[in-house]
Amino acid sequence: MVSFIFIVIIFFICMSISSVMNVLLKTTGKRDWFLSFVLSLAIALFASGVL
Repeated sequence: MVSFIFIVIIFFICMSISSVMNVLLKTTGKRDWFLSFVLSLAIALFASGVL
């Protein structure tokens, strides 16, 4: 249960950082948001030790 909460926290931190970067760099296309989502999920899973 703790690792799931950890995954969610890391995911939201990564998504918020990448969302700000997408807006600042004016890369707000659907592909850019999808890449941010996938990379944030991968980072969260890697950080929690699942991957």
